[in-house]
Amino acid sequence: MVNGHVHGHGTLAKGLVGDRWPLELFLTAMPGMTGNRTLEDKYLIGLLAAVEMIRKGCTACYDLFFEFLLPSRNGIEALGRAYQDAGMRAVIAPMIADKTLYQAYLGRGAVIILQG
Repeated sequence: MVNGHVHGHGTLAKGLVGDRWPLELFLTAMPGMTGNRTLEDKYLIGLLAAVEMIRKGCTACYDLFFEFLLPSRNGIEALGRAYQDAGMRAVIAPMIADKTLYQAYLGRGAVIILQG
């Protein structure tokens, strides 16, 4: 089985309140939840993501990986080394954008209201 859409950087963020937030708020908060990680952290994130997928029968994945502020060669290599060490094939695509979510979002002037 191939996982065609995974975000390895979110592996350690599981169980945080982000899974109950609207997408716009979650994407705004993601740098705060996943930023400031060391290369060792990025390696461990990849290793954990790989182990979880392998246990579920995945042999390969397409990882849309986020690094705050910008993708780095060292960060991508750490993630790739983790997948390789776990014995899993992976395509790593760093997430980059030339606009913020709110610049691209049609309703960017809207206020997000949290419920519950």
